[in-house]
Amino acid sequence: MSVYLGDCGAVEIRREGEPVSVQLQAADVNTTEKRFSLDFDPTFAGTRPSPLITGDQVEFTRTDGSNLQLVAGMNDISVTRWVHVDLVGGIRLYNNYEDAVNGGPDKAIDLTTPGSDQDITVDVVNVKNNYLAQIRAWEITAQRETVDTSILGEEYRQFYDQGMVSGQGTITAIWDYKYNACTDDFPFDAELANYFSQLVIRFREGSRFRGTFTIFRKGADWVWYEADCICTSVGMNFAPGEIIQSTIQFITTGQIEMKQGQPPGYLLQEDDSEILLESQVGSLELESSV
Repeated sequence: MSVYLGDCGAVEIRREGEPVSVQLQAADVNTTEKRFSLDFDPTFAGTRPSPLITGDQVEFTRTDGSNLQLVAGMNDISVTRWVHVDLVGGIRLYNNYEDAVNGGPDKAIDLTTPGSDQDITVDVVNVKNNYLAQIRAWEITAQRETVDTSILGEEYRQFYDQGMVSGQGTITAIWDYKYNACTDDFPFDAELANYFSQLVIRFREGSRFRGTFTIFRKGADWVWYEADCICTSVGMNFAPGEIIQSTIQFITTGQIEMKQGQPPGYLLQEDDSEILLESQVGSLELESSV
């Protein structure tokens, strides 16, 4: 009988959000600084942190169906770019994740001044999984919730009598807040533990993410869990002379899947369906988002 060590475990997360309807005011677009701002909660008199987090890939869509007036030289109903959010909620757009994380006006996308205020929808639409860096341990518990089906009809009783599967888990990671080139031994696009500290306090977009929890990996033989998750708490451990650790707790929503094999690659089509890269689909035409 084989004995396995937890040396091949890993966690990948995909950022997710929920659409938020806001108004993009022409006066809040600064073309010189390549920066704009959005009031996500105009009825609130105080200040709140932006629901967007630096590194989010965000889709901005005009709700009335006309062209969105925001990015210079673009004529389309929507635009999808990576964002950098500064300390006062100002937003800059970038063509890739690395530039968005670094911020600054140099590589930011040029903006155009809107002719009028626009009602838009803002949605986090990341499709790429990023590894979570510097993990020390993670755990996930799947449990079946029993449901009283005595008052349900036969059709619904057959659906619920086995109970619904839910789960929860914990991730412990060394805390970090930025990638240090030539020093860190993980890729620049890895997610850092500080992301969850930002995620758990988002007031409009929520604290959702898609998690892939790898248990074993050897060649093409992988075993992993997949689930939609909500971050519920983040704890920070401080002690003089000790490594700062972050403890992330989460619950799962929807179906928990346990898979075996090798995670497939795919291409995301414009209609949000996916094509497996191993499929014989003929010629594919690729369009750059730059």
